[in-house]
Amino acid sequence: MNRRVIAWSGAALSALTLVGCTSTPDAAPTENSDNQVQVRAVSDLLPDSTVTISGSGDIVFAFPGLNTVGALPQARCLGRDPVDPEFEDGTIVWTRTAGGAEVPLSSTDGPENGSAVDGGFTPTPRGAVLAGLHLINTAARGAEAAWMVLGERSVPIPDRQLAGFEDRQALLERAEQDARAPRGDDGLEDPVSAPSWAAPLTDIEAYRVSAWTPDNPTSAIVDYAVPADHGTFTVRRYVLHWAGHWALEVDASGPVTAASTTTDLTGWTNFPAAGDTVRLCTPPPA
Repeated sequence: MNRRVIAWSGAALSALTLVGCTSTPDAAPTENSDNQVQVRAVSDLLPDSTVTISGSGDIVFAFPGLNTVGALPQARCLGRDPVDPEFEDGTIVWTRTAGGAEVPLSSTDGPENGSAVDGGFTPTPRGAVLAGLHLINTAARGAEAAWMVLGERSVPIPDRQLAGFEDRQALLERAEQDARAPRGDDGLEDPVSAPSWAAPLTDIEAYRVSAWTPDNPTSAIVDYAVPADHGTFTVRRYVLHWAGHWALEVDASGPVTAASTTTDLTGWTNFPAAGDTVRLCTPPPA
């Protein structure tokens, strides 16, 4: 995939711009106003704002003058079909968390709260795609991060009833034990200590969403395709459930997943390439 990765590490985002709809219901109509958008710098829209990556890997906007922090600004695009799994151009920014994998941020589908674990992903196929990718790559930072993801964003296999809850509890107990293991003299967590199920998802070529429908919006199966050798792709599949936020389905071994290979990505969706422009909303249809 040809995309540009923005490494955010505390520098002011003078180059990053937001594209937004500026008209309001009371605004006087202007010529071709339905097709106009205005590009403004972050420094204009959010004075004195910076974007930083916290010690825990959260990506946050900071507003020193207001003594507040926030996430990438969100704005729903009018007329956007929630069933459509494809992100619009300009609504994705790729960045790399401190010591972590490359992840996409969306100005329409989250994370709204600046953290994969805090959530804020939309209850749509796009939100499920982002949530699965963020949760796995958050867990890949180490044993403590994996325990946090499991504790806050995992659910047992629904149709296993009591056995499913027992499997998840056993998984949580092992994760807690690993998370509380002694650390090095510097107190930092060794990324190698992450469990095997939390291998990071990087260099995603395409994704595919199944199971999610408007009549069944609380479950989604997401496949991620990663380039392998000789024109093949490794496919990693995860099952997610919505209960006010997206959570990974787990059994006693970790998230319920499957791995396979394919040479054909027909019917799959690519992430759009990202530049320096983030679209906050699009004009309503003419």
